[in-house]
Formats: sequence, C-alpha cells, structure tokens
Amino acid sequence: MAKSKPSAGGGKGRSVAYKVVTVSELDRMVYDELVRENAARAESGEPGRYVITNKKLAHSGVVMPKVLNPLGKKGWVLEAVNKMECYIFSRAQPAVAVEYKVLTPADLDRSAVLKLEKSGALALHHFEGQTPAMEVVDASAAKIQNVLPALLEELADEGWRLSAVSGPQLYFFTRPV
Repeated sequence: MAKSKPSAGGGKGRSVAYKVVTVSELDRMVYDELVRENAARAESGEPGRYVITNKKLAHSGVVMPKVLNPLGKKGWVLEAVNKMECYIFSRAQPAVAVEYKVLTPADLDRSAVLKLEKSGALALHHFEGQTPAMEVVDASAAKIQNVLPALLEELADEGWRLSAVSGPQLYFFTRPV
C-alpha cells in the first residue's frame, strides 16, 4: 500500500493502494464469466481458447462490468490500461465502492449520432441496408472536440466518471454505489 503523501497544497494526502491485474488474469476472469453466463465454451483441442456462443452476452459492455464490479465493490478503481501487459487499479483509504460501465467506440458513436440528429447537426436521409445515409448539417457541432465532451457530460450527469481508456477499444467509467 502507498503511504500518505502531502498534497500539492501542503495538506495531508489520502493513503492509496495499488493493484495490478495482468491481461492474462483479466482474460481468464472474462472467460469464467462467459462460461457462467453460457456465452462461451472451450474450443476443443485448443487449451486457453474459447468460442463465443452468445454475442450479446459476450459484448464488452455486458461482460466487462460483471468482471470489474466485484473489484469495484472493494473500492478498486481502474486508473490505467497497458493493453499489452496489465490493468492498474487504485483504492483510496478508506475504500469507496464503485460500479463499472464499459462502452465501446460503437456505443459512443450511436449516442453521438442520436445527439447530433436531435440537435439538427446531422440529418439521416434514408437507409442503405442497415446503414442510414448521413449528412452533416453543422460541421462545427459534429467535431469530436464538441461531441465527446457533451457525451461525457451526459454520463457525468448520471454519476459516471471516465476512469480509463484502453487504446481505441474500450472506455471504462465508474460511479459510487
């Protein structure tokens, strides 16, 4: 556990503990959860490999919170992800329990499209297969510098705080329980 350190203002800081979970350990936790939910099965003849049998239950936004919430209940907050090696968690003392929400870029894109359409900055004209033809009506409003902060603020209004980002794949949020 880390020792209390003076804060930048000269006051006494809070004691913080750190925990590291390797990618292999997290993968195993995900696999165990997928098996528990009947969303995956071991691939015969391939040790350590599995086949997804239910894509909906195996979606990162569904399975990752189930894996991370037990850590969150103990106060462990994901701080950083080194995708090749490990997930780094911290826990302030005294610990505060948190729950996790995990979003993919596709999840954020869907929210952004709905938000932009509602504001009039984006027009959906017709569908080509499953994909609507989109026209950007207000390019300034559609910039990521404007859209992403607005989406993060909406999540913050629901109590969610961006905790960490894993490369381009996953956005991790926490909120106190």
